Amino acid sequence: MNEREAGTEKWAPLRGLVNCLPLGLFAMLLIPSKAQAFEALPQFRGLNPNQARSFDDPSRLDSEYSSDHLTYQKPIEWEILWLSQDIVFDLSTGSLSGRHFQTEDRLKLQQSLYRELVEFRFTYLSQSDFEEEVEHHVMELVFTPWRKSTYIGSSPASWLSPWGLALYGETALYKAENNMGVALLYLGPQSENRLFANFPQFAHNRRNINGDFFSEGEGAKTYGVAGHWWDQENFFRYTLRLEPQARWIFPQDQREYRYRRSHASLWWQREMGRSQYWLGRLQWDHKREGEAPTEITSSIEEGEWQRTRLFAQSQWRHWWKGLEWTWGLAYFEREWHSPEGKVLQRDLLPHFWVALPERAHSLLSQGWHIGFEMTHHRRSPSLTSAEGSELPFFKRNEHRLNIKYALDFHQGQSKMNFLFTFDLDEFGTHRTWEGGAIQFRSHF
Repeated sequence: MNEREAGTEKWAPLRGLVNCLPLGLFAMLLIPSKAQAFEALPQFRGLNPNQARSFDDPSRLDSEYSSDHLTYQKPIEWEILWLSQDIVFDLSTGSLSGRHFQTEDRLKLQQSLYRELVEFRFTYLSQSDFEEEVEHHVMELVFTPWRKSTYIGSSPASWLSPWGLALYGETALYKAENNMGVALLYLGPQSENRLFANFPQFAHNRRNINGDFFSEGEGAKTYGVAGHWWDQENFFRYTLRLEPQARWIFPQDQREYRYRRSHASLWWQREMGRSQYWLGRLQWDHKREGEAPTEITSSIEEGEWQRTRLFAQSQWRHWWKGLEWTWGLAYFEREWHSPEGKVLQRDLLPHFWVALPERAHSLLSQGWHIGFEMTHHRRSPSLTSAEGSELPFFKRNEHRLNIKYALDFHQGQSKMNFLFTFDLDEFGTHRTWEGGAIQFRSHF
């Protein structure tokens, strides 16, 4: 009996009690909650049509916002499968409100076309929450003409050079919204690094039917470096992205929109010893937007909006007494500047999860996970309300109980999680229920 199996019989009564939780909880997933996510696939991001429609509204982010994000995020260890498999799909859906869902759906398809020298890739992403709404469907051709593979049968045995070139793009019904990009690649057996340049809406001025246009020489552009490395138990990802200023003119509204943005992120899982792992994420981004009138008769008032975000998360996972324990600490900081004032919001979230022993069968394993989160929330605004009075400083502690029902199909080929969250500060009242989410992952 190994360490992970030890103690199974000891915990059998508790496991049986938890397994009796009514399956009717699944229906509660549609009741409101709120969430936000780290950026997925940041190397393909850039200015999109949704950005110019509205500016950030910090009033939509309450004291439980960061806790919702932490609960509903996909397990960090799922990223190894995403990196290592040619065909993989994962999703996470949680209820934001009675009218909104938070979503993150990803699909990756990769197929070698000619002796490892030419590869076709398709990557799909849909990610939306109260802070951003993006969708990408990237078609990519990867060329490695210097590789000069030596084949043993149908398998490559060696190559001369790890350098490659990627050309990619996205198409849309309206050709003005088409995107394109190019990247210089440095490839390894289990790694990839790219130096990229993306050109969102590159044909906007020639193809647009609405009359708006980008100022000459100040169209949307994105430059950066990104890379990843993985093995069976570890992975590491990094991204550095810069979006220079773009100026978007809307003659029908007598309005000019300005945009620039920077992003940096790290993401990792590291095996530190037998059945011990260190997992983490770190993300920083800064966005600056503005608008100004283009005509004297315009009703637009000149103004500038800025948002800076810092997200940090660290977890330690290990086995003890036959159970899997995860201990973590997360920190989320957001700062907004607008013509109405400044808002600084900080959240510190200690948390832990314990996974009860699974009930394993040949084609299906199932288990329960129990978690706890505490949020120390602080908001210090110099922002005025709609009535003209200054909003007060706000500090609050939140406590949450999380329960996850995990299903594992065909020894890890597919996984599905059902998450249920409960407000311990309102426990026993009609506000006990916080919300829920569904997560799914599969490779083919």
